[in-house]
Amino acid sequence: MNVSRLGCAVVVVLLCAIGWISTASAHALPRAPNDAGQQPTAAWNSGVEQPSARSLRVIELGGRAAFSSPVGAFGVELSINLRDWWSLRVGVGGGPVGPQISAMTALRLPLGGRYALGVGSGFSAGRYDQSWVVTPEGSGTDYGMISWWNSELFVEVRGEVFVFRPFVGIGVPLNGDREDCYEGECETIRVERLPLLGVAMAWELGR
Repeated sequence: MNVSRLGCAVVVVLLCAIGWISTASAHALPRAPNDAGQQPTAAWNSGVEQPSARSLRVIELGGRAAFSSPVGAFGVELSINLRDWWSLRVGVGGGPVGPQISAMTALRLPLGGRYALGVGSGFSAGRYDQSWVVTPEGSGTDYGMISWWNSELFVEVRGEVFVFRPFVGIGVPLNGDREDCYEGECETIRVERLPLLGVAMAWELGR
């Protein structure tokens, strides 16, 4: 799968999610009693206060711990919730071989209460060195600085101020081909796509 096809797939998924969220939101609000004798919905009868349409705090600060992620094996991440369903994220982290930076956007589909499903997509860059990995076939390769386009799916659980977000996805290298020459013989070494798997945790900081 090339980058352009991946980008188109992400855009289609995001547009479908936005449409679904908009349709669900239009039918989700409870009806109040009116003068014509219309019966109130169960939400009004229960006396339970319903969440507002703008319930998320604007800023979240947290971290990731992962087998692999846009910020590496571990890192910190700042999220800005522009809407309940749309966030921008920037992060910095690293792993055994050096720092990694990332910038992503994410869309959430609220499932009611504290839960949501979401998709995220964006750019990251950092050193990709596998020379410390030793197998029976030999050690890995130091590929130098590699840029990635990452796409992920996540499940979100929210408390009062705490957010728990496990995720899975894939990172596609944008400049992954390298020429490796030894004693006059050269071969092209290609960086393979990288599975993303881990957990993000964050705290909501303010309105």
